[in-house]
Amino acid sequence: MTSINENEFFHVFVKKFFNKESLNHFFTFMTKNKSEQESIRKKKTSSEYTQAINFGELLGESNFSSQAMDLAPEETTSVSTSCSEPPSDFKQVVALTAHLDPQQLAQLQAEYDQDVTQAISKLAGHTSNQEQIISGLQNYQSLDVIYTDESIAQASPMLKQYLQIKREHRDKIIFFRMGDFYEFFFDDAVVTAKELSLAVSSRQSHMGVVVPMAGIPHHAYEAYAAKLVSKGYSIAICEQTSDPKAKGLTERGVVRIFTPGTLSEDSYLPARDSKPLCAVYSDYLHYIVALLDVSSGFVEVSKLDNYQDFINRIQQYNPAEIIYSDANLVADGQLQKFHCTQVESSYFQGRAPLDNIRAVYGHEQVERFKEYKNLIPATGALIKYVQETQMVVPSHLQIPHFSHESDLVLLDSASVHNLELFATTSGERASSFVEVLDTCSSTMGARLFRRWVRQPTRNLAHLEQRLDYVETFLKHDRARQQLITLLKSLGDIERIVARISLQNASPRDIGELRNNLLIIPHINKIFAEYELPIASLDELVPLKNLLLAALEDKQPMFLRDGGVIRSSFNEQLADLRNVRENVLEVLAQFEAQEKARTGIESLTVKLNNQNEMYINIPTGNANNLERIPDNYIHKQSLKNARRFVTPELRELEIKYGASEQQIAELEKNLFTAILEALKGELRYIQNLANHLARLDVFVSFAQLAFSNNYVRPKFNAEHKLEITQGRHPVIEKLLRTPFIANDTQANSTQSLQIITGPNMGGKSTYMRQNALIVLMGLIGSFVPANQANIPLVDKILTRIGASDDISTGKSTFMVEMSEMSYILANATENSLLLIDEIGRGTSTFDGLSLAWGCAQYLAQKVKALTFFSTHYFELTALAEQLDNVINLSVEAIEHNEQISFLHEIKPGTASKSYGLAVAKLAGVPAEVLAIAQAQLHNLSQQESQGDKANLQLVEVATVAQEASLTPSQQEALALIQQANLNELTPISSLALLERIQMLLKQDH
Repeated sequence: MTSINENEFFHVFVKKFFNKESLNHFFTFMTKNKSEQESIRKKKTSSEYTQAINFGELLGESNFSSQAMDLAPEETTSVSTSCSEPPSDFKQVVALTAHLDPQQLAQLQAEYDQDVTQAISKLAGHTSNQEQIISGLQNYQSLDVIYTDESIAQASPMLKQYLQIKREHRDKIIFFRMGDFYEFFFDDAVVTAKELSLAVSSRQSHMGVVVPMAGIPHHAYEAYAAKLVSKGYSIAICEQTSDPKAKGLTERGVVRIFTPGTLSEDSYLPARDSKPLCAVYSDYLHYIVALLDVSSGFVEVSKLDNYQDFINRIQQYNPAEIIYSDANLVADGQLQKFHCTQVESSYFQGRAPLDNIRAVYGHEQVERFKEYKNLIPATGALIKYVQETQMVVPSHLQIPHFSHESDLVLLDSASVHNLELFATTSGERASSFVEVLDTCSSTMGARLFRRWVRQPTRNLAHLEQRLDYVETFLKHDRARQQLITLLKSLGDIERIVARISLQNASPRDIGELRNNLLIIPHINKIFAEYELPIASLDELVPLKNLLLAALEDKQPMFLRDGGVIRSSFNEQLADLRNVRENVLEVLAQFEAQEKARTGIESLTVKLNNQNEMYINIPTGNANNLERIPDNYIHKQSLKNARRFVTPELRELEIKYGASEQQIAELEKNLFTAILEALKGELRYIQNLANHLARLDVFVSFAQLAFSNNYVRPKFNAEHKLEITQGRHPVIEKLLRTPFIANDTQANSTQSLQIITGPNMGGKSTYMRQNALIVLMGLIGSFVPANQANIPLVDKILTRIGASDDISTGKSTFMVEMSEMSYILANATENSLLLIDEIGRGTSTFDGLSLAWGCAQYLAQKVKALTFFSTHYFELTALAEQLDNVINLSVEAIEHNEQISFLHEIKPGTASKSYGLAVAKLAGVPAEVLAIAQAQLHNLSQQESQGDKANLQLVEVATVAQEASLTPSQQEALALIQQANLNELTPISSLALLERIQMLLKQDH
């Protein structure tokens, strides 16, 4: 018996048990309500309803009709369920089957059951074959066995070719080109099946084991590759390097390697951010981090003195990939979230790194690097890694920027997180600092803005220059608005430059570059029209003229699609296109010429779908055949016509047939020549891109300042932070109500500022806004304040919030102490510190002691500008004992146990923490608050009497009753409880009674 599918299964089932009429009656009956069903039962008991009602019994559910569907009343017993004697309604059916052999019926039943079993098995086992293929890999001793010489020797020619290539790239997924597909084998097939939801199949076995296979269409590989790379995989594109139509095995080779840190295509990268590559190295005295953004060519090298600064610098860069040779450098758990690739030690050792630098930059930069020899290994390793993955020398790399200690402002990972620079503490990006303040018009400007946020500077000359540009655009409103309009039309020149250098630029890229070059004169015109003190941008006229003359107005995505080069740019191309575009007109002219020459009026010249040209002469008129010229060559005879060609027509046919291929080949050669010409001038295009990115950021900063009333900050080296009416730049844009501004005065005489006050009062907001104002000043932006004088700090370090780190086995308190330990060890007098709620993760006395110790150490030893918020009011005593400590508090008003936050920072200490009031505001149940209030009262009494704290259970019923009272009623009850009846005079009793009566009337 053959297997059946799901539909067939149910079809056979229904046909076995029901006829059409009985089913109709069943469903009609089922849709009636109970009373209607009873009425039907009384009126009709025919076999049509009886068979329908017994549907449940046929399924073996004796109570189906009464309980499952409620189709019949409970007292119905007219239908027998006994199998010994069939119901009377089936006597006719039994009579019709009486002649059948019971064994024959049993055989038919058995065959039917087998069909059903096979159908169910088939429906339940769709992936069984795939799972079997994948599990077959377990039959190898290990996957390494597949790539041994013995294994390769036993393989078929094609599989041998694959295994040899895969052995050289074991850590990468091989996209193995076979015709119109990229195929995956062995463990690559298993990985891609899981990550890309591909089906696994098999066509052959190797060493006695089935080989898993998977594949994707070659034209759609970018989407699949992007998904794999985004998950941290590296892939190698293995293309056919010889003519597939040639005899023998097609040659193949890896033409490019994709890794998370070496991408340049827009489809793999976020438009407004970068995914840089880092190389790390240590000479045992210093730690070196070299950064390269392949998509723009930006290179920066940093030298750090200690390992923790090294870790923080990497986290500050947030690289997509880290290359290393010494595993100890990336062993720290904080680096495990990054994609780390180990390379051979030769990348960093010997003369190779300096030779790699020389190959890209030439002699001048080699001499510069020789002055900083410990920067050479990491920089050279970066260049070699990019060269080996892209299979080309990266000629677009910019002159490396050396990030010297004197210019560097260090932001540790905790500060980036706590200040919510790139994502909020809950992981949301939309409300982060960069997303709210990013008003750049171009993607180049947006990436530069983020780079400056990650890498603020304290180079005063650079900062003042940036602020000068911002002020210029702020003063010229009309010029700024016109520039914003033009900058919004810019493409991503930086990434186009990278793709030209790496030889994967598309016609659309070059068309976009042409369009951008056409915008530059308009930008310069605005500079001149408004007399802005800004040098004109290089218009690159020769390049603009070349691209304007050579490229069609609209460019295809791929060169193979054609229509890239203007016909007017090349005479040969114009002739070939003229043949194709005007062929019908040419044929019409040739037809008219032949008609006139032969006198055959019915003669026609045609072009068929196979690009064949011929002269068609009908044979119905005998005179036509007598007029056929001698130069007509017979091609084909039909029933009513004959077809001919001439040498002239055949030449035109050959030219027309070859023109399509010739046009494609000529366009390819011309486009390649254009790319080579551009490649020789990349430094000029790249310089223009850098200028445009900076222009975009300055215009964006000016627009921010105009829209939000920002001011130009001043800088000082006297270690003082002075802010008048400072505001939080993010919160004020998200709030619907006016933001409460606050002043800040911090200097060496009041370096430690202890802030007390209620939760939700604004302590953390105040501290964060001070840090963000400093950060904005150190990237060259105006700031949200009326006035700001900012110190050139070397580090911004924070310890805010409470969270554990399960991945490294650290509790909340351990994380808190680790962050505090780093701050105490690395902060300097020139640092800015934010410390929030130290000591909460342990007992009260332990926490208070630790908080006091940290605060005292920071005040006496470190002397950094520190904002220290706490609920330990005991810490405020430091202000009385140390000259450089002051107390600040957050203003709040409490009335009838309701709290109102004023969000104002004032000198002095808070009167209380308002913890219960905040808890009530958060919706804590009234009974819980009543219990807490009772315990707070007990603790306060015990403390005032000098007794040891001793908490006892509180009667829930009592506090529940009290919790149900209004504040006025509670006050009245308290007066009664506190009254000493033995001491009350008649007059004071009347006064007390009057007060109680007044309180109780307030609730009515």
